[in-house]
Amino acid sequence: MSKTLDAFRKVVKDVRGGTFKPLYLLHGDEGYFIDRIGEEIEAHALQEHERDFNLTVLYGKDSDPDQVRDACLRFPMMAERQLVVLREA
Repeated sequence: MSKTLDAFRKVVKDVRGGTFKPLYLLHGDEGYFIDRIGEEIEAHALQEHERDFNLTVLYGKDSDPDQVRDACLRFPMMAERQLVVLREA
């Protein structure tokens, strides 16, 4: 079994079990795994009613470093955590 598949399975298992790392850096040639892990994190990190205030999706080409930093430093609102997703960076 490949390292990529093993790592993918471990991250998905942890996320589905409610264990989250402070930061995930998803990169590489395996776009399928990147997309699937991102989807799993988005689906499990926040409950549906928490997403309006605690989910921020930014795109690298449209965001500057200060904007990303500020999003990451915000406190969650009525939730345990917030989720900042930076795509295409």
